[in-house]
Amino acid sequence: MYFFEPKRCQECNKIMYASAAQAQREVKETYWKRGVTLFVYQCKWCGKWHLTKHDPHEYRRRNEMLFGKKGKGKKKSRAGRI
Repeated sequence: MYFFEPKRCQECNKIMYASAAQAQREVKETYWKRGVTLFVYQCKWCGKWHLTKHDPHEYRRRNEMLFGKKGKGKKKSRAGRI
């Protein structure tokens, strides 16, 4: 529960935390109070820290399975070029 109106990201409308440590404290408090597991990530739009219920490691593995690993493709050979 908040005793103030937290600032929210204009893109995703999630609560913005100034640091990863501050967000991690909220994760621990939420787990202690409600038994909910949350994860911390840095927002690509605002650069602040947000909480999510999605495990970022599972999300990355799922995307790699669906779309393949980025940067792991074969490099084009320059042999035969002038």
